[in-house]
Amino acid sequence: GDMIVGTIGSKASMNFTVMGDPVNLGSRLEGACKAYGIRILISELTHKLVCNRFITREIDLIKVKGKIEPSRIFELISKREGQLASPVPAMDSFASGLNAYRNQQWDQAEAFFHSNLDTFPDDPPSLVYLQRIAHLKDDPPPAEWDGVWVFESK
Repeated sequence: GDMIVGTIGSKASMNFTVMGDPVNLGSRLEGACKAYGIRILISELTHKLVCNRFITREIDLIKVKGKIEPSRIFELISKREGQLASPVPAMDSFASGLNAYRNQQWDQAEAFFHSNLDTFPDDPPSLVYLQRIAHLKDDPPPAEWDGVWVFESK
């Protein structure tokens, strides 16, 4: 996205910096990696730019602090030429779980995320969704819920 890149300040105090919405989103995604237990999250725009060269999987639709519009985020898995970091069935069951989750089909979503964990036991995002579903079953979202998860902190 558009940003300002360069040296900013006076002769007494200069800094090379980057400013703009894409920079802020990148910073928020770096912090969100911890919440999902994964190493690399990319935005939808970046996903569109690299999807022919890299294997990705959609992780969530989130609203980060300081932004009004939600952002679709993706995990960067591997280069298309290289080995997959996770088996394709695990990616398929995760995507199916994500779809069921967004449609508030909690039991079906749980089954898909458990199936994903059976195939790929070390998948932190699946565990994140299972925790969320347990919470949402106890405290259901409003009928107009859009599936967006809101991050309150940076």
